[in-house]
Order: sequence, then C-alpha cells, then structure tokens
Amino acid sequence: MKKRPRIIIRPITAIFAGLLILLDGSMLALLPLLAALCHELGHLAVMLALGVPVREIELTLFGAEIRTPPLTTRTAGTVAVYAAGAAANLLSAAVIFLIPNRSFEAEFFAVCSISLAALNLLPIRSLDGGCILEAVVTRLAPPHMSAILDVVSFVSLFLLWLTAVYLLLICGGNLSLMLFCMYLFVTVFLG
Repeated sequence: MKKRPRIIIRPITAIFAGLLILLDGSMLALLPLLAALCHELGHLAVMLALGVPVREIELTLFGAEIRTPPLTTRTAGTVAVYAAGAAANLLSAAVIFLIPNRSFEAEFFAVCSISLAALNLLPIRSLDGGCILEAVVTRLAPPHMSAILDVVSFVSLFLLWLTAVYLLLICGGNLSLMLFCMYLFVTVFLG
C-alpha cells in the first residue's frame, strides 16, 4: 500500500486564508485560490499517472509546494509534470467559457486560471516554465544549464517587472504583480 503524502499548512497560511474569508464578503478572493488548487491538482494527476511518489504537499501563501524525490522520468515526463498545472488551468477556463450565460464569478475564475497558467509558464527559475526550461536545457546543453537558466530567468523577470511598472503607473493597476516580481527576485536570485 502506498504511503499518503504529508500535508503541511503553516500557521501564517491558515491565518491569511482565514482573514481572506472573513474580510471578503463577496468571496471573490477565494476564486484565485480555487484556480491555484486546480493548478496543483493538474500536477498531482500527471505525477500519479507517471508513478512519481509524492512525499509532502505544503500549502503556502503563494500556492502549494509538492515535494517528491528527484524526478527520474525522461525529459518528456518531467515537462509533462510541470506543464500539467497550466494545462489544468487552461482546461478549466475553456470549460467555463463553453458555458452559456455564465456568471461574473465563473468568468473571474476563468480569467484567474488563464493568468495563473500564463505566469507559471514564464521561463523563470522556481516557476513551472523555468523547470521545463531546465529539463530541456539539461538534456540539450548540460554544461551551460545554470548560466542559460540565470540569463533567461533574469530577462524574463525584468520584462515581467517592466509590465508591472507599466500597469501600475500608466494604467492605474494594483501592486500585486509588482509584489510578485519582488517575491520571485528574492527567491530566485537571493534565496
């Protein structure tokens, strides 16, 4: 019998989720969390299909971290595992858009799902797109893997940051994309 993965929820995550539920009377703030859950279930489904054992699942403020032993699948299997989250998001959004007379909440969930898929596929270390790039570069150019990943991650993160600045200053957007860029910079280059 297979051992079930350990599920970890840190107190700060539980407090944040509780505050989100208490402070958001419309419950719209839960829809991005539902999109993140859909994303992680996509990863888990492909891992199960490929026989990848899952040790731990930690729920965090920015989604979930699925911990496994190092992937021993071929490059295609590794790419499939990392691409599955975005695929699940895009599939759920497509299903929503097929529904006639859908509600605002359903459309908001679909937009959150598409946004999450797009952000996660960026070729930045620690995101799914960066892990996909790492698997491909490791196969094609192993000696240069780290340098290629650093350059591509930096350029991609810089372009995302420019987008965040544009949205913040020109379009009157909010700070969330800027904060996400700072979080990524710290985890990728300083962490």
